[in-house]
Amino acid sequence: MYAYEILEQIGKVAYRLALPMEFEKMRDVFHISQLNRYIPDERHVLEPDPIQIDSSLTYEENPVKIPHRKVRSTHNKDVHIVKVLWYNHESEEATSEDKDEMKKKYPE
Repeated sequence: MYAYEILEQIGKVAYRLALPMEFEKMRDVFHISQLNRYIPDERHVLEPDPIQIDSSLTYEENPVKIPHRKVRSTHNKDVHIVKVLWYNHESEEATSEDKDEMKKKYPE
């Protein structure tokens, strides 16, 4: 079971939902018959892992997943770009990074 935020009501029988990035290719408008009201349950609360902060008050960002890859062509070369989902960040906070730089910094 998933709980998603309603972004807007479309007419009387459809809703546009805020979906996570892994569902970005899915249509985000649903008929009311496909939706169920969410009933809060304390078992649904997730405890995030603690972030280790060093003496300079910073922490190491770690990539979790690379859901998309694309090539941007400039005048003289092709640049390979990857979309990166980061640990301790929402899917909306994914960033576009240079593929070669990511391989150097995170070989795994």
